Amino acid sequence: MDVQEMLGMVQVNHQAALDAMAAQVEILRETVKLQQEELELQRVAHEKALAALEQDAATLSQQLQQAQAENHELSATVHLLNDELNAKSTAQRSTVPEEPPSYQEPASYEPPPYEPPASSPTSLDTSMDFSYPHWDQSQEPLQMYNVFPTDRPPRAYKRSVAHEADSRLDRELRRLREKLGACSSGL
Repeated sequence: MDVQEMLGMVQVNHQAALDAMAAQVEILRETVKLQQEELELQRVAHEKALAALEQDAATLSQQLQQAQAENHELSATVHLLNDELNAKSTAQRSTVPEEPPSYQEPASYEPPPYEPPASSPTSLDTSMDFSYPHWDQSQEPLQMYNVFPTDRPPRAYKRSVAHEADSRLDRELRRLREKLGACSSGL
């Protein structure tokens, strides 16, 4: 082999190596281009996801504020109902039981002892006393209602009406407490 042939072979080898390197550079360029496109798609998707998350966060924040406002309102209502219920029960406990109007015993009337007329054919034992009995202490009736138009109804009637109102308040208070518990557990 002469030098000319050797140089021709070296040139062919160099050209083949250059072509192979050019093909690799082209492949690398396409790979970089594809990776850039993929990164751009990921960036756009990330921005969309971030915007959606920010919108969800704003919505949740608004819902939380609404729930807190409702919770505060319900709590205030429960406190008011508790105060009203406590005031009513305190008023019930502190009221002095009303006594029925005092019974005025008429001035003691003692009729004269019975004396049969002398002309009566029947004879009675004069040792028997037919006068009205007299007690040392004045007797008062145990209960006396509706004697005068200004009399009040019995306390049992008052209690039943008050108990009805209290049970209504209790039901309303229980309903609000359940709603308050549902709101706080929903947060």
